[in-house]
Amino acid sequence: MPLDMLATAQTSLIGISNDNEFYSHHYLSEVFRGDIKGLLDDWQRSADDDADFIAPPLRLRNLHRDYFALREKLGRERSVRARIELQRDFFRRLLSALDYPCQPMDMKLEEGDELPVLGLIGQPGLAQLVLLGALDPDGEGNDPLTLNPVREQWHGETPPEPALLEMNWENIISRRIFAQSQPPRWVLLLSDRQLLLIDRYKWAQNRLLRFDWEEILGRRDDATLK
Repeated sequence: MPLDMLATAQTSLIGISNDNEFYSHHYLSEVFRGDIKGLLDDWQRSADDDADFIAPPLRLRNLHRDYFALREKLGRERSVRARIELQRDFFRRLLSALDYPCQPMDMKLEEGDELPVLGLIGQPGLAQLVLLGALDPDGEGNDPLTLNPVREQWHGETPPEPALLEMNWENIISRRIFAQSQPPRWVLLLSDRQLLLIDRYKWAQNRLLRFDWEEILGRRDDATLK
């Protein structure tokens, strides 16, 4: 399920929320099935031609045990740094299932500050997709947009800009990522409970797709995973 599949997921399915009509009801009811048919057919042909090929929906289904093991470990672990590493280990597997590399690093912003990311997709210096990870310190299933980055997420020796630690991810995306002169088109924000797909062109209206991993990987509904 690469980015175009996330973007065209049918949001009436289990665990997927179409916040503020990221896609119109007309698109979802009339156009969606045609848009994904070619991709599903490609996956089926690849599976027919290569016995080792595993389509993204099955890769996601296979993350069921890993995901709930992560949740159990996070419930016991008290070290912030250890919790971050537990999440990143799962995020690597999740992003791999979606055909994205997970390469945690500090991304340099135009103002010179650095921001921890899980990866950048696109040309050097011109990322079209930024992958972000949010830590929920209380483990309460809070909206990832309301969470703040924590110092332990940064990779280098230089202390993070204090102002960034005071901002939640919603404000960082709006004011520091999308406000750049050459901003990315897309952001994926991951937490231990959710993945948010954000399109810069729709962000001003707070329109996004929200994927609830507890629902999706708990129920493992075939239509949702596709």
